[in-house]
Amino acid sequence: MNMPNKKYWTDRTVQLERAIQENAEPSIKAIQDAYIEAVKHINADMKAVVRGLSKAGSITEDEAEKLLNEAESRKQYRELIKLYDETVDERAKKDIALKINRQAYGARMTRLEDLKLNVYKHLMRAQNTEITEHKALHPETLKRSYYSNIHNIAKGFDIGINFAVLPKKAIEKTLSAKWLGSNYSKRIWNNNQQFIEKVQRTITDGITAGHSIDRMANKLLDYVAVEGTGQRYITERLVRTETAHFMAEGQLEAYKEAGIEHYQFVAAFSERTCDICGGLDGEIIPVSEARAGDNYPPIHAQCRCTTVLAGYPSNTRIARDVKTGKNYKVDGNMTYSEWKQSLTAEQKAALKYVDKSVGNDIINIRGGGIMKSDENIYRSLGAAGKNYPVKLPNGNHSKFAEGTKITNIKVFAGKDTDMPIRDAIYLENEFGIEADKWQKVRGEGMIINDGKPCKAEVHWYEAEGQKEKIKVKRWIDDEN
Repeated sequence: MNMPNKKYWTDRTVQLERAIQENAEPSIKAIQDAYIEAVKHINADMKAVVRGLSKAGSITEDEAEKLLNEAESRKQYRELIKLYDETVDERAKKDIALKINRQAYGARMTRLEDLKLNVYKHLMRAQNTEITEHKALHPETLKRSYYSNIHNIAKGFDIGINFAVLPKKAIEKTLSAKWLGSNYSKRIWNNNQQFIEKVQRTITDGITAGHSIDRMANKLLDYVAVEGTGQRYITERLVRTETAHFMAEGQLEAYKEAGIEHYQFVAAFSERTCDICGGLDGEIIPVSEARAGDNYPPIHAQCRCTTVLAGYPSNTRIARDVKTGKNYKVDGNMTYSEWKQSLTAEQKAALKYVDKSVGNDIINIRGGGIMKSDENIYRSLGAAGKNYPVKLPNGNHSKFAEGTKITNIKVFAGKDTDMPIRDAIYLENEFGIEADKWQKVRGEGMIINDGKPCKAEVHWYEAEGQKEKIKVKRWIDDEN
């Protein structure tokens, strides 16, 4: 057997990265929506205060001075207590506790201070959403990358690897470890504190200068949406960079578990590739010396570099010493198929883990009659299928209407057709069925849209009776 070439490893890494980054999109949207909603609340609070002083929408210096009058502080105390209870991040809880202590005895506040504290509360709630999304996304990314790479190494070498299930403690350690001097929770905190200060300063300066309400409100909305430097861009960049980091860490753990001794650094071929990454391209580095941000990707924010394993002869096999628990290289005869059959139930469950959906992603639909053939005319979902989510064109998720039947079914790509499936390697990595067995199928059925059944063309992937990634391609009822 010949060792797979560099393209084999690179293709599978790229496909996995694409799948993992696509999986991050619902989290990105949830975070961005939280900040937009926070700014809308801030604008409403600001307008309520300023319009109370001027019906014209702008204020005079005398009216601005009135903002130094006392505002109610006991209400803020109660709301800060509620915010504290809602918050999980320890750094944020300590900061909120300091503000609670200041309000504990009804400390005097000006209306401007009251308004600034509202800014703090709204944006801290947005940060809570951001932390929650990261905490849900990154453990899944780490495990998915680890098990996918164990699978790819075993399949690439046609070998058996006696691998360990990734333990919870190892996951927690990786999630909390610093890289580039920090971890994701600290980066979220720093970004949010800068945004809070920016918004508070804008309101203070605007009121002092007598700016109109609309001018200040539009400026705050711009802070979220502006291309390149807005909070929308900053939060997306952070999610994508941290997702790439935890994917790389999962790959590194797989290298260690499989006994891989060296990896090769692969820089992205792009005009945006920096000199540091370009200089590392092609370097063969010991796995034991891997350091994220130094000689192991990501090297920087939005780094698109990756690694492939290196240094194995074509006849290599890997086995596990039952006494020491360590892998070692042998000339073995175990085939990949035999390896899969030899796995323990726990190991099989671990590899299947990468099939599970994350967050709001599409739930994988497996056998059990959820989608079954019925006289080759249609496939019936029946009552059991009505609760399975279907991805809509706008990125949201819905479900099949109860009792819907899929009609006009046609296989249009993959197995038994002349059209290849672009994501075939990704499907093999994610679901464990060989790339050449997958088909891309379309049909028509009733999907709930805005609370009512609407006819739609739906697409999905199918192999060995397994249906995955169901989504609405277009609404048929909307066409004239």
